Amino acid sequence: MVEPEARTSRIAIALGFLAVLAVGGGGFLLGKTFAPPAPQQETPATPVKPAPLPAENPLLARGDLITLANRSADAFANGQPLPLDVRTAVGRRFDILLPFGCDGPSTETREHRAYWTYEEGRSRLRVEAKPAEWTAQDWNLGDAPALKGATLQGIEGFWITRPWSSEGTCAAHPAPPASAPVPTAAAEETPKPASDQNLPANLPGEPEETLAIAQFFTADGAPGIRRSGRPYSIVARIAPDQFNAAQGFRLRLTGRIDRTPTGEPVQCVQRGGADQRPACVIATVLDEVRVENPATSATLATWSATHTAR
Repeated sequence: MVEPEARTSRIAIALGFLAVLAVGGGGFLLGKTFAPPAPQQETPATPVKPAPLPAENPLLARGDLITLANRSADAFANGQPLPLDVRTAVGRRFDILLPFGCDGPSTETREHRAYWTYEEGRSRLRVEAKPAEWTAQDWNLGDAPALKGATLQGIEGFWITRPWSSEGTCAAHPAPPASAPVPTAAAEETPKPASDQNLPANLPGEPEETLAIAQFFTADGAPGIRRSGRPYSIVARIAPDQFNAAQGFRLRLTGRIDRTPTGEPVQCVQRGGADQRPACVIATVLDEVRVENPATSATLATWSATHTAR
């Protein structure tokens, strides 16, 4: 047997090592070429916020009812049908405030359908609010069909005083004007400007009350609170420092918009002709009537459609 030379052995070993490297490198390249790509790490998606659900119709406030009446008066004065947003107000719930007794205590019910008196020595407060009553003819409803198929028996409600203000508080009383100087003879002879001469002292034919809310009662016992001529009245003991005469008291009325016998939620009339501002009534169903003390926000009495005053 011929022994390999040392040089020959070294060459053979080197060639074998190169062969191993070649085979290994090729296999690595092939494997990398045909191997499936490594899964990429996904960036977590930003969570999508759900769309907000449509809010339920909010309670109508005093200003909202005034807006309904103004839009109705405008349409009536122009011989147009009620706007869609007025007609679709049927069923909407409301919560409104009617201040009264803003001029202090009074016993003159002929001028004040809602008033209050106070006996300071006995700390006794008496409050009375009598709903107004109308006939179908008062609102030109004499020829209107019966309400919901039943005979109309009565209409009760309240005039909304100061229907140009959405605030359910007494008006701020301005400071009385300063005493006017005594006019001199020369001043008396000075004629008034023509513009002042053309300003009337009052607006002729302008009704004192132009906006009312009312319940239309029928023979089938329609829901609501019917007083039949009886006032909402209470007698309570209250300390003098627990109320403010300048703020008076207030009625809080809650309920929903209903329909008049015409099928519409608002009825307007112009008894004084086309130059007079229309007077409008909003049909309602009262769920609750409260007498409140605005100085403390305390409820003095409550009447509801299912319970007596408490």
